[in-house]
Amino acid sequence: MQRSAFKKPEFLIFKAHRLKGDGKFTEIRPHVSYRGYWNFDNEQVTGFLHMDNHWVWRSGFEIHTGVNLTQERVFAPFNISNVTVPVGEYKNEELQFVLISNPNNAFSVSTRTFIGGYFNGKRYSNSGTANFRVGNKFVSSLTMSHNDIQLETGNTTALVGGLRLAYSFTPRIFLQSLIQRNNVSEITSVNARFGWLQSANTGLFVVLNIVKDDNPLDFLDNQTLTIKYTHRFDVLR
Repeated sequence: MQRSAFKKPEFLIFKAHRLKGDGKFTEIRPHVSYRGYWNFDNEQVTGFLHMDNHWVWRSGFEIHTGVNLTQERVFAPFNISNVTVPVGEYKNEELQFVLISNPNNAFSVSTRTFIGGYFNGKRYSNSGTANFRVGNKFVSSLTMSHNDIQLETGNTTALVGGLRLAYSFTPRIFLQSLIQRNNVSEITSVNARFGWLQSANTGLFVVLNIVKDDNPLDFLDNQTLTIKYTHRFDVLR
């Protein structure tokens, strides 16, 4: 959420060390960063201290191993998927692990994991993306985000998935789609777009949007088809 009326100090200390020789392991990047938010009553609202190291191989494979020290001050209770976070000041530590395979390969993956304290409880979070492409015409990516949150006031599990597909018939004619599913809100959304580009980003665009809510108490089923055509011309000719 966007913040307003705050003071924000931050810093970053970053060192990239390139290893000599022709080995498979080529670089390490230790770094420390911090950002904090204070209101104008000089009360700290948020603090985030990040200590990490990136391990890089010649193949493009990377592993990031980090520790985060977090601080959150809650001035009014709020809900996370029907689980209440009460008023209080929360200081926690969490482990962070990132894995990235070579993005230049036809198939590549990346994952990000957080394990540690979260407000007055714990969080086990993992998100990942699998990318697959065929030549320069077809590109796809599958993303999954799983959060297991265990607080003193209750537990919740959120799973969000998304699938992106894109096919280019020519450099100017393409078809793209995005399908998403959220198990907490029970909403499935589909966006499909066909484009036929002309000069200066003009041309024909056809967009289909579908949003469906499976919750019988708040049923939502919308379909929207949008057709847009723009043409650029010189009236003085």
